[in-house]
Amino acid sequence: MRKMLDRYVEVAGDISQFWLFAAIRRGLMYNLPLFIIGSMATMLLNLPIPAFQDFMRALTAGGWSRILAYINEGTLAVMSVAVLIGVSWALCSDNKAVIEKKLPPVVAVCVVVCAFLMFARSGGEALPLEAAANTGLFGAIAVAAVVTPMFFWLYEHRIFKFKLYAYNADNILLQSLGAIEPAVFTFLAVALAKAGIKALGASIASAAGMEPVFISGGLGTAVAFESVSSLLWLFGVHGASILETISKNIFETNSAANASLALAGMDPTQMFTKQFLDVFVFIGGSGSSLCLIAALILRGNRHGSSRFARLSLLPCLFNINELVVYGLPVVFNPFFAVPFIVTPIALTLTTYAAMRLGVVPLTTGAVSWTAPVIVGGAAATGSFAGALLQVFNLALGTLIYIPFVGLYESHIALTNKRLLRDLVDEVYREKDYGRVRFIDRTDDLGTVARELAHDIAAALEPGKSSLFMEFQPQISYQNKLIGAEALLRWNHRVFGYIPPPVVIKIATEAGLTDKLGNWIIRSVFSQIDYFNKKGVRGIKYSINLMYEQIKSAGLVAYISDQMDVYGIEPSTVEFELTEGAAFQQTAETQSVLSGIKRLGANLAIDDFGMGHSSLIYIKDYNISTVKLDKVLIEDILNDVNCQEIISSISSLCKVINMSLIAEHVETYEQAQKLQPLGCDIYQGFLFSKALGRDKFLAFARRYRKSLVGLGAGIGLDIADSDIRSRRELIVGR
Repeated sequence: MRKMLDRYVEVAGDISQFWLFAAIRRGLMYNLPLFIIGSMATMLLNLPIPAFQDFMRALTAGGWSRILAYINEGTLAVMSVAVLIGVSWALCSDNKAVIEKKLPPVVAVCVVVCAFLMFARSGGEALPLEAAANTGLFGAIAVAAVVTPMFFWLYEHRIFKFKLYAYNADNILLQSLGAIEPAVFTFLAVALAKAGIKALGASIASAAGMEPVFISGGLGTAVAFESVSSLLWLFGVHGASILETISKNIFETNSAANASLALAGMDPTQMFTKQFLDVFVFIGGSGSSLCLIAALILRGNRHGSSRFARLSLLPCLFNINELVVYGLPVVFNPFFAVPFIVTPIALTLTTYAAMRLGVVPLTTGAVSWTAPVIVGGAAATGSFAGALLQVFNLALGTLIYIPFVGLYESHIALTNKRLLRDLVDEVYREKDYGRVRFIDRTDDLGTVARELAHDIAAALEPGKSSLFMEFQPQISYQNKLIGAEALLRWNHRVFGYIPPPVVIKIATEAGLTDKLGNWIIRSVFSQIDYFNKKGVRGIKYSINLMYEQIKSAGLVAYISDQMDVYGIEPSTVEFELTEGAAFQQTAETQSVLSGIKRLGANLAIDDFGMGHSSLIYIKDYNISTVKLDKVLIEDILNDVNCQEIISSISSLCKVINMSLIAEHVETYEQAQKLQPLGCDIYQGFLFSKALGRDKFLAFARRYRKSLVGLGAGIGLDIADSDIRSRRELIVGR
C-alpha cells in the first residue's frame, strides 16, 4: 500500500510539474488578489442575512450593492481575461527569447490578448460576458497555452530579421519590429481556426451532446451529472454553465414539482432536486469544496495550505469556492482530481440513503445558494435532520479528502527539498556573491529566495528568531579545549535546515547584512556571558564577519557597546574573515578592521591557502589566526603538495607569531599528519560537531573532566579506536 501511495505521489508530481500545467497554476496564482477581492465582494453582496443587507442599504442609501457589483464586475466578471494574461505571462517568463531579453514579454501577452478577443468576439460585442467571466476560463487558458508558444516559435523562425545599425536606434523599436512577422502569422492562424469552427457549426460550450446521458432523472443521472460537472471544473471549465440546460430540465423541474406539492399540503415525491445537489452534495461549491477546506485545515501545513484554507473558509461557507478552486488551485492539480470527483458521488449516495430510508425528508423549501451549512440543510428539508445530514456529509467528505491532502503535502515537501537543494548548489557554485542576484530571478529559485529573504527579516525581529548559534570546539594536540567557532544555524519551518552560505547570500541581497550581523554578535556575546557565568572560561570564541558587514562604519561601535552590555573580555573574541573578503578591502573597511583590533579583539582569516593571499598582507592587516582551507585538509594524506603548502604556511605563521588552525579534521590520521607539519590546533568531527549552547557547555565540562583520567598534555599519539572512544565519552553519543 505504501508503495502504491508513493507511486501515486510520484506520478501526480510528474504531471503537476509538466511545464504547461505548472504555467497554468502560476497564471492562476498571479490573479490571487482578484479571486480574493471578487469572492469577498460576491459573498457580501449575496450574504443571506436580510437584517445586515437592509442595514447596509439604509446606511449607504442603496450604494452598498452598487459598489460591490462594480467590484465584482472588475474582478470575477473578467476572470478569464485576467487568467489569460497570467498564464501567458507565466509561459513568457520561461521562454528563451524573454530570458535573453531579446523580446519584452508584454509584446507576446498583447498578441495573446488580441488573439483571445479575435476568437471570442461574437457579433458587435467586443467581448461576450460568458467569455470574460469564469464560464470562459477554459477557452482563455487554451488560447494562452496554444498561442503563446506558437508566437515565440514563429518569432524564433521568422523569415525577415530587421537589422538597423543606427547607434541612436531605440532598442524597443527594434524588438517591436521583430515581433511584426510572428504576430501576423499568429493572428492568421487564430482567424483560420475560428473560421473553421464556425464552418463546422461547433460550439465548445454546447452540452447538447451530453443530454442523452441524463435521461432517467434518477440516482444514475445525479451521479453522472456530478461526475461530469466536477471533471469539467478540474480543467477550468465552468461545469454548472455547461450543464445548465440539463440542470433546468431535470433538477430544477423536480424542485418546482416538490414546491407545488408542498403548497397543496401534499408530500414531495421528487428526491433529486436542485436543493439535493446544492445543499447536500456540493457543500461549499463544486467538488464539495468545503470538505477540502476542512481537510486542509486539519491536515495541511500550518504555514502553507492550511493557512490558505483558513483564508478561503469564509467565502466557502457561503458556497463561493473560486478562491480554493483557482487559488490553491484545484484546477489542473492531479492530487485533488480523485477526491474532487469521488466526494460528491459519496455524498450523493449518503443523502440518497438517508432520504430513501425516511431519516431525512425530501427537499421542499427554496434555499438561497449562499445559505451556509446547517442553515441550508434545515431550510431545504424543513427539518433539523437535514442540518444533521449536512454535518455528516461534511465530515465524510473531509475524511475522503484528508489522505489526498497528506499526499499533496508530501509532494510539496519533496518539491521544497528539491528547490532548496538546487538553490544551495547554485550558491555554492557562485563564488562571487555579487554576480548573481537570486531574489531578482523569475523562476522557482527566485520565488524561494524571496520567501527566504522575507523569513530572514521576520526571524531577526525581537522575540521571533528561528535563527540560533552553535559552537564547534577547537582542540589542541595537547588535548586542550582552546576555543570554539560560533556558527549560524537556521531550521526553517518549511525547508528545514538552511546552510549558512545560503542565509548569508540571501541576507546580503535583501540588504539585511547589518541586521543579521548585529544579531549574530549580540547572540554570541550573550552566550559567552552564559558560559562565563557557568564557569567555562579561558576559551577564545570565533565569530564570522560578512564582507558587506565590515563595510559598515557603525560596526566597531556596536561591538564595543555589546561587549559592555555582556561584560565580554575583548581578548576572548576573534572575528573571522574569508580569504576573499580580506583582500577586497577599501580605506573604509580597513578602518573598521583596525577599529576592531583597537578594541582588543583578534582577527582571523578563514579558508586560507587556495586563493591569492599573502602572509605579508595578512601581517599588514594585523591578523592573529589563520585557518587552513578545507581542500588542504581533505587531501593531506595523499597529496605531497598539500603537505608542503601546510608546512610552509606553518613556518611563516611561527615567524610572524600567528596561530594556525586546521578545520574539517575528521580522522585521527589527518591529525597525526598535521602535527609534524607544524599545525597542532584542530576543529572538526574528529572531536565534535557544532553544538548548541547547553550541549557545548556539557562538552566543555566533560572534556576537562575526561582529561584528568586520560592524562592532559600527553598528545594524540594514541590508537584511533581510543580517540573514537574518547570522543564518544566527551560528546555523549
